[in-house]
Amino acid sequence: MRNVLKIYYSITDVEEYLDEMKSVTDFNDTILEPNPERLKLFHLKELYQFYTFAVPCNKMVQELKKIIDSENDLECEDVRLWVQENTLFFRNNIFSFGYSYTDEKGEHDGNFFLPQHNLYVERAPFVPVIQYWYLMKNLYFGQYHLVKEERKVEEANPNDYYYQEPNPNHPSDLDIVKQILQISQHS
Repeated sequence: MRNVLKIYYSITDVEEYLDEMKSVTDFNDTILEPNPERLKLFHLKELYQFYTFAVPCNKMVQELKKIIDSENDLECEDVRLWVQENTLFFRNNIFSFGYSYTDEKGEHDGNFFLPQHNLYVERAPFVPVIQYWYLMKNLYFGQYHLVKEERKVEEANPNDYYYQEPNPNHPSDLDIVKQILQISQHS
């Protein structure tokens, strides 16, 4: 089996790489055969763009944490308003982040792995973005931006081919949100 060198970048390494590559305009490639360095630059720019949202994401996560700490209920008006106020930011800036970079299976030691470049990028600076993405994913798709009466709840049909028996041990949405809010930047 071939032993492949794994490369680890800190956020500072990413910033330095992007600064170095600012002056490079010609990669001597074609659309059908892109230069691997151009692809690496594209992926690191995209990841760094998500990093630039860490401060606003942290602020929004802390706002929700205050609401949950005081209300201890996802059905309260403050949670609904928080989700509504954050929907546009989420959809326009953060939505694709989780689908592109989160590692739900935990296969990569908590770091971001860019397999096409055999490159790992440290996770810690992205924790507020990760938290925000998971919170919005759960709250927005759980329809918490709507009043309870307007939410569309589809009853599972036991005769459907893909039917799964409800799990009585599945945590509540509130428990999931509290779990996400407990993640620290040093985890």
